[in-house]
Amino acid sequence: MLAWQGLERNEWLVEIRAALAAGRALPIPPPSVPGPFGLADPEGVDVDLRAAGFTQVAVEGVEEPVWAGSDADDAFLFFRDSGVARGLLQDLDDAARSSALESLRETMAAHQTENGVEFGSAAWLITARRS
Repeated sequence: MLAWQGLERNEWLVEIRAALAAGRALPIPPPSVPGPFGLADPEGVDVDLRAAGFTQVAVEGVEEPVWAGSDADDAFLFFRDSGVARGLLQDLDDAARSSALESLRETMAAHQTENGVEFGSAAWLITARRS
């Protein structure tokens, strides 16, 4: 399986959170709890899989860019409507929401490459055998 490494290793989400924070300090998702970073701790993954009866557990790092869209407008529309954005925008007033969305648009433009909008990412490739 493929699982995200920690938040700090995933530029795509760090940048989106920063753009949509609107001056707020956002909590860091803890590893080893249900959610996108629930398997971010490789030692914890190893322990849990072995306790569940798996052997030959291997956790290998993978770093590849996340492609967010063909251009900044495409990427903005994708992330604007994502669950992450909806969650981060829900408690903002109209002015703060508008400002945060403009910041998101600027973030997408800053990550425009010849291949589209790309962000750094890091994941774990986790393999194991059931005994």
